[in-house]
Amino acid sequence: MLTIPISCGDPAALFRPWATQPWAMLLDSAAPHPQNGRHSYIVAEPFQTVESIGGRTLVDGAPVSGSPFDALERALAAYPLPSIGPVPFTGGAVGFVGYEAGTALEGLRSRHGNPGGQPDMAFGLYDVVAAFDRKTQSAWAIAARPEAEERARRMAARLSVPAPEQSAGPAPLRWRSELSRPDYLDRVGRVLEYIRAGDIYQANFTQRFLADVDGTLDAYALYERLRRLSPAPFAAFLNCGPGCGWRVPRPSASSGCAPTGPSRRGRSRAPARAMPIRRPTRRPRQSCRPASRTGRKT
Repeated sequence: MLTIPISCGDPAALFRPWATQPWAMLLDSAAPHPQNGRHSYIVAEPFQTVESIGGRTLVDGAPVSGSPFDALERALAAYPLPSIGPVPFTGGAVGFVGYEAGTALEGLRSRHGNPGGQPDMAFGLYDVVAAFDRKTQSAWAIAARPEAEERARRMAARLSVPAPEQSAGPAPLRWRSELSRPDYLDRVGRVLEYIRAGDIYQANFTQRFLADVDGTLDAYALYERLRRLSPAPFAAFLNCGPGCGWRVPRPSASSGCAPTGPSRRGRSRAPARAMPIRRPTRRPRQSCRPASRTGRKT
C-alpha cells in the first residue's frame, strides 16, 4: 500500500472537478460528529464495475450470468485489498443496493416500472482512495495495489490544485409527486391491511418527487445546496456511470437513494460490502415501490 500525504481541504469542494465524471463518488461527512462524522472519501476511475439493470447483471457493462450479488462477491474475491491503513476504508467496492435488487434473490420480476432506466444496484471497485480525517485534519491519497500507485500520485497532484469556486446553485425547481392523492391513500390502506392480517409488521412506504429540468442542471450544485441547508454526518454524491446519471441519497428516515435530490445517510456501515437483504418467511405481497439504499461507510 502506498500512502501519500495531501493537504486536508474541504472534500466537497475538492470533489467538484470530479462531479460530472462517470463513477466518481464522494462519501461525505458534512456535519461534525465525534465518531460518525470523522472521515470523508473521494473515489474515481474504478478498475471494475458491477450493476443490475432491468434484471440483467452487468460487469464492466457486459452481461454475465448469475445474480449481481454473486458477481460482486466474485469481484471482491478476485481483487483482495488491504484493510489496514490510516483510515477505515482504503479500497474496495463503493456504490448502492436498491430494494428492487431483492428480486434477484427471490427469483421474482419487479412489478414496478423504471422509466428512467436506473440501476437496481451499482458498485465500482476502487484501488485508489482520497481519504480525509476531520478529527486530525489529515488527508492521504492511498493506492491499495502496486499497479495503482501511479494513479494515486495523479490523484494527489490533482487534489493539490485549489478547488474551483462553488456555483450559485440551480434555479428553483417545480417538484411534483409521482402518485396522486387517491393512489397514495389506497397504497397506505393496503399496507395497513397487510399489517392487520399479520403478513408484515413494518413497511417502508415511499414515493418519488420529480421535476422537469433541462440539460444544464448542475446536479452537484444541487447537492451542495442541500449540504449547506442540512449537513449530515453521513451523505454521498454518487455518479454511477452514464447509464445511471447522478444519484444521491433522497430525503428519507431510512436514507434511500434516488435521482431527485440529496439527503442524509443512515448509521455507519462499511461501503465495501453489499447490504444484506433478508429472505421473507411469508409469501411476498405487493406494496409500494421502496426507495433505493446507498452503500455506507465507516
